[in-house]
Amino acid sequence: GNGDFRLDPDSPAIALGFEPIDTRVIGLCEAPELRQLADAFVFPEIAPLAPPPPSPVDEDFETLEIGDAAPYAITFGETDRSSIRVTDEMAAGGRKSLKFTDARNLTKSYWPWLAYKPEVNAGEVRLRFAIRLESGAQVQHEWRNNATPYAVGPSLLFADGAIRAGDRTLAQIPEETWIRIEIRCPLGTGATGTHSLRIDVPGADTVQVSDLPCRAGTDFCSLNWLGFIGVADADAAFYLDDLHLSHIDGD
Repeated sequence: GNGDFRLDPDSPAIALGFEPIDTRVIGLCEAPELRQLADAFVFPEIAPLAPPPPSPVDEDFETLEIGDAAPYAITFGETDRSSIRVTDEMAAGGRKSLKFTDARNLTKSYWPWLAYKPEVNAGEVRLRFAIRLESGAQVQHEWRNNATPYAVGPSLLFADGAIRAGDRTLAQIPEETWIRIEIRCPLGTGATGTHSLRIDVPGADTVQVSDLPCRAGTDFCSLNWLGFIGVADADAAFYLDDLHLSHIDGD
């Protein structure tokens, strides 16, 4: 309280071998003009930190500017030919969506990609999103935990006019059409190693699949990474909209 930073003689730090620092001879103690310069320095105002990421994820991109990146998400693999940015070209609802622009011969086959990190470890969770593939687009959607190596839960491939989970074709999907997806998966102590899937394609019967295996089985019991990956080696695009992750039950 009085600016005296000496250690008390009985401090346990001394017993541990810590060598006390003579605080009288540290800092600016030489030329007076340097001390005056330091005292006169005015620190610039620091912009307030962005609010913490929403939990659960709830994003329709309507409040964002055209060309913005998705807030609270990791965006990777953008180049002069690939990007993940808000657009008003297409929308499943409202006026805006998130456009993934893929390109041929990128450095990595899994560029560009976007991921949220929701950190959900208990209860049953539900993810809803709308997706639209333009000609030639291919998309891998995955849930992962944060283990090393990570375990994969729900995993879907949108490619060649179909939605697949592993070797299983779940539904046929037309290009240039908004498709709505709903995934439910129990986590934590209630994890079953399975998840359910609902696919709504305009003009077709709703596809509902229950007890679809997680890729890692019961080893997948927490959601720490929720990703959308452009996997086409082609000049192509797809759009994401109305992304909502919520708890159905549990803490």
